[in-house]
Amino acid sequence: MHNVTLGSEKTKVGVGIAPTLLLPSVHKLSFQVCMREFKDGNDDDCGSLGLEYFASLQDVRVDIHCSGASAADVEELEAALRHAADVHPNRPTLEVKRYEEWNLVSAIQDQEVLR
Repeated sequence: MHNVTLGSEKTKVGVGIAPTLLLPSVHKLSFQVCMREFKDGNDDDCGSLGLEYFASLQDVRVDIHCSGASAADVEELEAALRHAADVHPNRPTLEVKRYEEWNLVSAIQDQEVLR
């Protein structure tokens, strides 16, 4: 198993890797998403998750850390993950687990944080 750190271009977190340089023979991909940081670093855009760059992908596991995020944000990411898996040529198996759900914020609290 190899660990490759991928990050947001906007926040400069992690290591930026050109899509063509990603491991083309990756069959299993497991990663964690800190929901609040992900949304803040991607201008609320879950549209491009990059799964298409893993041509041999068969299984994807995502741990979503929900602390400080709204339920709507988490659901949007889960929908984007399902869509990315559905449109991938291999249609990889997707497993998503939520952590820290007890610390989700309401939509009203989320708007107050953004002000």
